[in-house]
Formats: sequence, structure tokens, C-alpha cells
Amino acid sequence: MTPHSSATVIETTISRHWLDSNGIVCSVSKPGERTLSKLKETVKIYAQLTADKKCCLIVDSSHTGIMNKEMRDYISAQLPKFFKAMAVISNKPLHATLANVFLKFSWKRFPIKLFTSEKEAREWLREYL
Repeated sequence: MTPHSSATVIETTISRHWLDSNGIVCSVSKPGERTLSKLKETVKIYAQLTADKKCCLIVDSSHTGIMNKEMRDYISAQLPKFFKAMAVISNKPLHATLANVFLKFSWKRFPIKLFTSEKEAREWLREYL
């Protein structure tokens, strides 16, 4: 995913984030170790970008590293505060398989769906805008 020319992009060591012209928060993961403190930094960015209004989130998780249970629990508790639907893009079959297992058995907080293309992800999110 690429931000539009007027988007303000916020970079961290593990991701980059922006609000697109449709009001969708966009997040692209970078390679690197995930830690709880880095995830807390990401959550602060989500709070800033959403400005206390629930939005849709599109995430390219192709470079997301493994998160331990503490990190998964933290992010699972935080995301519903900011988002009403989430589209996850990954070009890695293993990530998709692991995410599908997690979603099937433990995610009931808001609609979330996995995609292999940004176009399909954005089309699905339209119904939640």
C-alpha cells in the first residue's frame, strides 16, 4: 500500500501508518521484532489517527513478526476501541493460515477478513464506511 501524496505518514520501527482520503486507517508492517512497548506506540498512533472516532483499518501484515500471548492479548483489547472493521492483507500463505486459525477461534470483537490483494480488501471495507 502506498499513501496518497497529501497523507501524513507516521513511521515507527515496525510499521508505517496514515489516514487515507476515505477515512480508512492504513498500516503497513515492517520487518523487525515485535515487543509490547512497540505495540503500545502503534496503539497511540491509532488513537491519534482516529481522533476518538471508530474507523476502518486496512493492514498489510506481510512483514509482521510473531507476537507472544501478552502482545496478542494487548492488541486484541485495544483494536476495538478504535476500529469497526479490519481488512488484513498478506502475501504469505503461512501468515494467512495462522491468522485464519486465530480469527476462527478467538476473534469476535468486530468484522475482520483476510485478503491477498489491497483492491479486494478495500472493496470489502466499503460496507463499513
